[in-house]
Amino acid sequence: MIYNGEMIKDLRKWISPAAIAALAFTAFQARGDEVTWVGGDVSGPNNWNNSKNWSPSTEPSPSHTVVFAGSATYQPKVNTKAAAQGVIFRSAGWTVEDSSDSFVLNVSSGGIHSATTGTNTVKANISIGSASTQTWEVDSGGTLVIDKRIADGTSLTKAGSGTMTLGTSGSFIKGTLIVSEGTLRVNGSVSGTGGVVVQSGATLEGSGTVSKISGAGTVGPGNSPGILTTGSVDGSLGTDFTFEFTQAAVSGMSTPIFSNAAASGNDVLRITDDTPFTTALNANNVVTVDFTGLTLALGDVYQGGFYSDKSDFLSSISSATFNYLGVDEGLQIHLSTIEASGDFSGGTVNGYITQFTVIPEPTATALIALSMGGLWFIARRMRREKALG
Repeated sequence: MIYNGEMIKDLRKWISPAAIAALAFTAFQARGDEVTWVGGDVSGPNNWNNSKNWSPSTEPSPSHTVVFAGSATYQPKVNTKAAAQGVIFRSAGWTVEDSSDSFVLNVSSGGIHSATTGTNTVKANISIGSASTQTWEVDSGGTLVIDKRIADGTSLTKAGSGTMTLGTSGSFIKGTLIVSEGTLRVNGSVSGTGGVVVQSGATLEGSGTVSKISGAGTVGPGNSPGILTTGSVDGSLGTDFTFEFTQAAVSGMSTPIFSNAAASGNDVLRITDDTPFTTALNANNVVTVDFTGLTLALGDVYQGGFYSDKSDFLSSISSATFNYLGVDEGLQIHLSTIEASGDFSGGTVNGYITQFTVIPEPTATALIALSMGGLWFIARRMRREKALG
């Protein structure tokens, strides 16, 4: 809504001057004047600071909301210290890039909004202000890829039901990253002191590194499947976990490919601190282990799931609720932890991993025992009858 002069006059009849000033200030902060990219003018390159690449013809300033819409044929190049109050993608296929890695795009209170299906990418370093708290939104069916560094800020909230991906090069170096909706995929590094807070209904995934994990949402390592690394996990708010296993058992054993975080075969959440779980998991923490892509056989052993660099953590997970998918009738899974060496990209680690062993269900075991007992009784009777002649 735009608060013009006539509306302000009418409002003065009902609201105090201080409230009017606050309302006008809030409206201004919500969205700056829009400038839309129309790059591709024959008079010059597709540089951010070329005013002819924008409509109206002006280089964006901190008071502008930058809009990318329509055809993405001519992509913008960040060739200067750039600034905007906010960035909105209204169509897909855009890449905002600083190929020289020399400049910073300063985004203030308006944040970034990918308001479309499809993928948009920012390959330029971003600063969100030293004391800023921002919300970036990705609409349903959309993906926003941040493939450079995000600096500063006390917190950044990812909203919207779409996916935000922090690429391999996507480091958030200060504060807390909050996932309030949809999916955050970390393939790079989040080293903020507050780590990643995954709120209820949201998901954290990826093959990168985050300083710590907490919240009531779901953690699903990898990009189907892979290894996500963190310092510690605080599951006290009811964090759930999902692990996908696709590595077939060879000679009865299935282990992750530790050296390939992006395609490890079995999902792994690697936890590096001395105390991997700051509080023990309980029945409110649901751990789903998905074997649906495999054929399980009695006696097969599968390793994956949680991995601790430092300590045996069985007592910290044994009270969680474990759900196993793809387990045939008559079989069940026995949970344990075991020492395991992981040859990660940084070198070999001698830690502990969760191990899942395929065993018969108790009813099946009882039937086997009963059957064996019956056979023994028949054999004994036959021997007696033969002896009696």
